[in-house]
Amino acid sequence: MISSIDEEKCTGCGTCVKTCALDVFRLDTRNPKVAPCMAACPAGNDLRQIHYLLQQSRLDEALSRLKQTMPFPALAGRLCHRPCEKPCSRHALDESVNIAGIETFLGDRDLKRSVLPVPLRHLFKVAVIGAGTAGLAAAWYLTEAGFPVTVFEAGEKAGGHIRENKTCAAILDTYVDQLQSMGTEVRHACRISLNYACWKEDLEDMGFRAVVIATGSPLNGEAPQGLELSESGRIKVDSHTFQSSVRTIFAVGDAALDNASEVQTMISGKKAAQAIGNILQGANADMGMHFRRHTLPSRSPSGLERLSRHPPTADGSMTLESALEESQRCLTCGSRAYIAYPDDCMTCFACETHCPAGAIDVDPFKEFHPRHLDRRFIGGRK
Repeated sequence: MISSIDEEKCTGCGTCVKTCALDVFRLDTRNPKVAPCMAACPAGNDLRQIHYLLQQSRLDEALSRLKQTMPFPALAGRLCHRPCEKPCSRHALDESVNIAGIETFLGDRDLKRSVLPVPLRHLFKVAVIGAGTAGLAAAWYLTEAGFPVTVFEAGEKAGGHIRENKTCAAILDTYVDQLQSMGTEVRHACRISLNYACWKEDLEDMGFRAVVIATGSPLNGEAPQGLELSESGRIKVDSHTFQSSVRTIFAVGDAALDNASEVQTMISGKKAAQAIGNILQGANADMGMHFRRHTLPSRSPSGLERLSRHPPTADGSMTLESALEESQRCLTCGSRAYIAYPDDCMTCFACETHCPAGAIDVDPFKEFHPRHLDRRFIGGRK
């Protein structure tokens, strides 16, 4: 039967999991050191865990893990410039994993799920000015946390410049519908002046305790009293919390960032939502937001089988079959294999033979429990 796995040699490639016909092995992906792709991801997605869940066809769990760090994966997968794929260890063997394609596949699955109202757990109201991706991301996470949120959008529809792409516009409309189903109030054609007098009348008197400015463009001198602007007209904010010089005012997206990608604007909304949750519950804005991530070096994939990369379809997505096969190409860098069901091993030596690191030792002398023996030899009747 299976004897042991040498942890020093094991690279966590998952070959044993994929080759064992009796499902004896599992991977432990909980490594504090992140894989190279995860370190390069601006959203901090747990790609190692997501791909491992997909390798086991656990689609809903993979989507749930992705949604913890990316509110709109169907958009991000199509709009991201894919910095995670360049350091992918698989690139040294054949081609990097199509990470954006997998994210888009999960995102399209996310669009089809039903969304239930989120119960309110807090009384403090939060206003979000602007319904671009940054503002909607902030609204998403604040609503998930149980805060009453109102989004004010000057236009007839949400999205801003995203609406120039018809596919992305349709996706964004679906996400707005989901937000409203969760309990977020979205007011279209409702312009909020950032002049201080109007600000106080329109927002403070309505009971909002925190405000997220997500106007999608520099303010060009029009800013609430007390806010500091940069030379480019953007609001100066803390780089971790996106809190402005006024404690309860936050700025995200293009209102605060220069030359930010679409994914970076979404993440600014997520970070602001976390900081707002902190201050409205009496904590410092940056509580739990300062941490260092140690990155694993890219590993050598020598000895592994070459597998072709699955390209996305015309609209940027992938089929179920392609996504599952593409996830199998992931080397789950930093994971460690462990023996989950040793009694199921039938000593076929497939794991030991296929392990590229030579980390697995199989004992050919399998111990038999009496229940496996012929009953004639243990006093039973034939």
